This record gives sequence, structure tokens and C-alpha cells, in this order.
Amino acid sequence: MVRGPARSVVRVRSDPEAIRRTNVLAGSESHVCAGADVSVGPIRRTNVLAGSESIVRAAVHRVGYCETRSNFVRNQRRSREGERQEYVAGIIPSGALVHGLQLPIQSQSTLYAEGWEATAGVDELTAIARTCDDAGFFYVAVCDHVAIPKPYDERMGTEWWDTMTTLGYLAGITSRVHLLSHVYVLPYRHPLMAAKAFLTLDSVSKGRAIMGVGAGHLEPEFALLGRSFADRGRELDEGIDVVRAAFGDEYPSYTGSRYEIANAGLRPRPYRPGGPPIWVGGSSPAAIRRAATRGDGWLPQGPPKIGLKAAIRELRALREAAGRGDEPFDVGVNTEPVFIGKPQWDVGPHCLAGSAQRIAERLRSYGEIGVNQLQIRFRSRSAAELTEQIEAFGRDVAPLLAD
Repeated sequence: MVRGPARSVVRVRSDPEAIRRTNVLAGSESHVCAGADVSVGPIRRTNVLAGSESIVRAAVHRVGYCETRSNFVRNQRRSREGERQEYVAGIIPSGALVHGLQLPIQSQSTLYAEGWEATAGVDELTAIARTCDDAGFFYVAVCDHVAIPKPYDERMGTEWWDTMTTLGYLAGITSRVHLLSHVYVLPYRHPLMAAKAFLTLDSVSKGRAIMGVGAGHLEPEFALLGRSFADRGRELDEGIDVVRAAFGDEYPSYTGSRYEIANAGLRPRPYRPGGPPIWVGGSSPAAIRRAATRGDGWLPQGPPKIGLKAAIRELRALREAAGRGDEPFDVGVNTEPVFIGKPQWDVGPHCLAGSAQRIAERLRSYGEIGVNQLQIRFRSRSAAELTEQIEAFGRDVAPLLAD
């Protein structure tokens, strides 16, 4: 969220089952995110149909970050049944500084892949994802490319696993960690196909899906798929609107310049009320504007030209101008590479290495400028070393992020 620098961690018991709330008056059932502890339970519940707020607190994973139902902001719109509730989900607890990991192996660009990944597969990916789940990471992330045209394959490689298949697999082998697409190139697909995929992921994961979206950058890949590279920004804007409509209503109604949708239903319905939050990726001025006006969060793709501090100020200003200044909003950053301890090998000149205290002090500085989620990339020489780094971060560094 674009909020002040205060940090807090709430420690609670965790359980894989979610709190379930039945709205008798509406005749429907809604669910709050998985990993909830029934000992925390509902704090306050009032009649949503009467226009009042309901707050339900749930633990989202083992380290005990606490999520409140007030982080869902209502935006009522007309539907075929009268009124429906849509929620803009700022899912990171107010004051918390959380951390996630873009998983290795599933994407192997030469810009960041470690040497050991070339011979690794699903077994190593499973072990790493489960370690993140156990160590209290807020999310694990999966990338998105379909096919890499030559000569871009020389730099990007061709190892890019299917986003939704991989996230669906991860949903089945984890129980607490959120599942993020970082980022899903929405202009490659019809937005109803994307909405159905994320509705299903949210359902099978019991509310752990986060839809990270972006415009895409590889022009030959657009041509290969028969999609317009020049129109990708406008396509993404309208695509987000269509996805929002589908998240909010089983029978979405939408009319735009590219899509007209009516009289068609989508199930399953989302486990999280209002559907997964949408985090918008990109560091260009257009991406920052899109995140501010259409997103629930921002995923920078490299440093913005204006700098991170200035970009966050711009986000605040744009959200205020759009009347969204009071809504929860999550701001991310890709940190420098991290290695906990004294490395006995060359981790590169830009790696943040050393004690847990040194690393936490540096990472807390991001929180002081308005960031509330850190995407960590660890240096490692093997899958085993990576899992050790993840465990050490959860054990030794994460508790210090709240100081």
C-alpha cells in the first residue's frame, strides 16, 4: 500500500482451511483467503447488502501476516440481479513489508538464470516452492512467454513454462503462499479466457491467486501469435476492465471498443470475494499510469527512468486524481540479488550479502519510501543452496523487517 513507514507482524496459528462466511440474506456463499486460523475468526460482520462494511481477519501463511477484510474496498455496480459487490483488493496488511520469490527453473533467461537451473526440473521446483510455503514467503511467482522467436532466444532462452499450468500445479503442492503471475501478458489472450483461468486458480487454491498483468515487450512474439504489438496498451486497458467485470459477476456485462460481452456466464466463482487482486507490471509512464488507475498494485519491471521514489510519488498523485487515493494499493520492487552469510564464491558486485541484520537494514529502506512487497532473488549454486537461503531468510531476516 502507499502508506507510511510503520511495520508490523501479527503472529497467529495457521491452518490450511479457510474461514467460510455464508451471506444468508444474499443467498450466496463467499470465502476468505486460505491459510486462515479460526482462532482469529471474524472481528466484525455487518450486512453487506445494507451497504455497510464487513471485516474478517485471516492469517495468510505460517509466519502470521494478518489480512483484514477491510482491505477489500467495495465498488458497487449495476448487474442483471440489481446490485453486486466488487472489491479492489489491497491484500498486504497495512504496515507490513512482505517478500516473495520469482521461481527459478520455470523461466531461464540468460539475464538471471543460475547455471544449475539448466538441468533442474519439476522435482527441484517443487522443493523450492514448498520451502517458500514453509518459510512464510508471501508469494511465489511464475513468468509468461509462449514461444521465443530467433534471434531473441539467444538472450532469453526458450525455457518458459506455461503460466497457468504451473500455477495450478503449485496450488496443489502448497497451502499458504500466494500464487502470482509475474507477469501474465493479457494482450496475448481474449480477456474472458484469462478471467476463466484466474477464477479457476483462485477457486482451487482457496483464494491465493494474484493476477499480475503486463502489456508485453517482445514484438516478434506478438506477430507470431497474430496479435497487434502497437495496440497492446489499449488491449491491456480494456482487457483489465473485462476481467474485472468477470471477477465481479457470473454474467458480466461489458461494452467497449474491442469487446462486447453479455448473456454468458463464468464459473467457478472466485474464492476471494471480488476475485484475485490485479497487480499491473511495467516501469514505463504508461504502465505506472495503468497501475494507478486500474490496478490493485504495481510490479515494477526494472528501475523506472524517473527513479523509484519519484514513481511512487507519481502513483500517489495519479490515484488521488482518479479518486482512488483512499483505496489500498500494493507497491513492489525487485531487489538486488541477495546472499545470506559470507559467500565463499563470486556472487557479483551488486549482490547484497552478509548478515541478516545488514540485509534487513537495506531491505527496510524500501519500505521507508512506500514499498510494501519485496521480490527477492537469491544467488545460488544449486537447488539445495537456494532452499537453504530461503529458509535462512524466513528464519533470520524476515522477523527483522518488522523492526
